[in-house]
Amino acid sequence: MEEETEVDILLARKRREANDRYFQRVNQGILDVVAKLEDVAIAMRAVEQESKELWGDGIESVPGSAKP
Repeated sequence: MEEETEVDILLARKRREANDRYFQRVNQGILDVVAKLEDVAIAMRAVEQESKELWGDGIESVPGSAKP
């Protein structure tokens, strides 16, 4: 019985270590995706700013009129 308990403890430890490695990989994948999304957000803000500069922000324009 004592031998079975030791084997069970050893197997449980190995499963826990495997789970820890798996979740570390998952976590790293999530961090990579978040970093890429931040890059996309920065690029989108730059495009938005460039668009505002090109077309104006629309506040001072009159509907139906074109900005020079």
